[in-house]
Amino acid sequence: MTRKKVKLSYITKDSARKSTFKKGKKGLLKKASELSTLCGIEGFMIIYNPYDAQLEQRIEQANKQLKRQCRDNREKETTQVMFQCLAKQGLEILNVTDLSDLGWLLEQNLKDIDKKIYTLAKPSHSQSFAPAASTTMATPETMLKSGGKV
Repeated sequence: MTRKKVKLSYITKDSARKSTFKKGKKGLLKKASELSTLCGIEGFMIIYNPYDAQLEQRIEQANKQLKRQCRDNREKETTQVMFQCLAKQGLEILNVTDLSDLGWLLEQNLKDIDKKIYTLAKPSHSQSFAPAASTTMATPETMLKSGGKV
């Protein structure tokens, strides 16, 4: 039994077009793999996908992630050095850049501590707007003076 001939035309629905592209891409990759296996050759395909980010954008994002990871690693290393210095191992082993980074880290930690102290020291909004409860009681003497019954 043969399949019916398919009329090729542009798919107007965006989601259907994307899914068809995905299926076709998967089929092409499978055929290339089969051809490579059957013929004993290496295969290479370039598939341009208008739905994915360009390679330049991927490289840029990877570079940003690498910089962020390097900065985080450096901060962790500097924190470790800070704790070693606090454990009386001394600053003699550090070079100028390490000392500079250590100074920056100490400043950041002091700023964080100051913020925490400020947030803990300032009164909360619920306390500042709550009316003060009256703590005076009406004694019989005050009631007599005001003309009330005891």
